[in-house]
Amino acid sequence: MEQIGTIIGLKGSIVKVACKTKLGCGGCAGCKSCTTDITYIEARNTLHAKLGDEVYIAMEKSSYNKMMYLGYLFPTIFLLIGIIIGIALFKNELIAILLGFLFCVLTYVITGKIFKNFSYEYKLIRFVK
Repeated sequence: MEQIGTIIGLKGSIVKVACKTKLGCGGCAGCKSCTTDITYIEARNTLHAKLGDEVYIAMEKSSYNKMMYLGYLFPTIFLLIGIIIGIALFKNELIAILLGFLFCVLTYVITGKIFKNFSYEYKLIRFVK
């Protein structure tokens, strides 16, 4: 996940970057304020950037992958598991679908708690030319 932003604040080795919210942004755990057209992200200043510099910013690949697994893959798997269990136990499609959605919702509740303690880190990749 790479995007362009402008350095608007400096605090030691951490910079505050203002990025335009992408059209497909769904408000992942990495975004702190997706209520406006601008998202503010704190990142490691790996480029020694200064105020006003335009830079490419990206999340560590391993953090991004973990967020995708927790946010999309696990709920889908548990939705299917719930449906399979519902069909096997109740032999009723409506109950199976409801059980699948219940498993999916529970997974989102659990992953929401995991995301609160999840450590993700952005870093500056390169300057915009």
